[in-house]
Amino acid sequence: MKTEDRLRCLKQLLQTHTAERSGGWDTAVPGLALCRWTAPSQAQTWTYEPGIALAVQGAKRITLGDNTYCYRPGDVLLTSVDIPAIAQVCEASEQAPFLALLVSLNLSDLPALMQESGFQLLTSEPAVPQAVCPVTEALLSAVCRLVALLEKPDDIPVMAPLIHKEILYYLLKSGQGARLQLMAAHNKQCRQISGVLNYLKAHFDQPVSVETLCRHAQMSESSFHRHFRRVTRMSPLQYQKWLRLNEARRLLLVESADASEAAFRVGYESASQFNREYRRLFGLPPGQDKKRVLL
Repeated sequence: MKTEDRLRCLKQLLQTHTAERSGGWDTAVPGLALCRWTAPSQAQTWTYEPGIALAVQGAKRITLGDNTYCYRPGDVLLTSVDIPAIAQVCEASEQAPFLALLVSLNLSDLPALMQESGFQLLTSEPAVPQAVCPVTEALLSAVCRLVALLEKPDDIPVMAPLIHKEILYYLLKSGQGARLQLMAAHNKQCRQISGVLNYLKAHFDQPVSVETLCRHAQMSESSFHRHFRRVTRMSPLQYQKWLRLNEARRLLLVESADASEAAFRVGYESASQFNREYRRLFGLPPGQDKKRVLL
């Protein structure tokens, strides 16, 4: 079956399983999420975790640092480490909604899979944390079967882990672009930075020194800054600030906290600094942003 035919099959599956919902949600299949948008969305900050995103209709724009790109039918967005980005559905309508899926990748399976399959990744090439690559027919076939498990719930516990491993295998085979993304997770420095990212996510509301992060990464300060920026496109301080402000926004919108409470809970001591940095990231002061989103 050709790639175009596989895309049509996947589109039919997503139309069936998203017909009565909107937004994004996890499914009964572990590691599989679906999304459906009937109009272009506001640009939103988002943390992408290791996984792939596939669109079967419409398009989504991703901004990571200074780089902006779209993924649409025929593309796969591959992410190999936790990274903050700005995401926006840019092509969607009632007649042709944006339809897409996310598949989480268990990259801890990568070393064993590489050994079993005999893959040799080119460690001399620069590893980047996220990119858009052409999708292959084999990858689409595996993804279709993963989505189809929603119609066979009794098969999910046995078949889902096998298909997840198959998806990882086909990503390894899918060409240099995808293989370099996966290499980023396998690369020693990227694993060290990934550990620092997890540490920052657990301690974002506390003062954290660069010296502490360097010790956690087991790197010199110059090497740490270089590798951290290569993975996240941010400095450590910018990344911590990004985590704080996004958690503050969640507190404002989901838990109905006021601006001063949100600022205090995420680690800000100055309300004016919080308001200034919040506006710089989200475009409006906290109170106005809350009204805009909730109205």
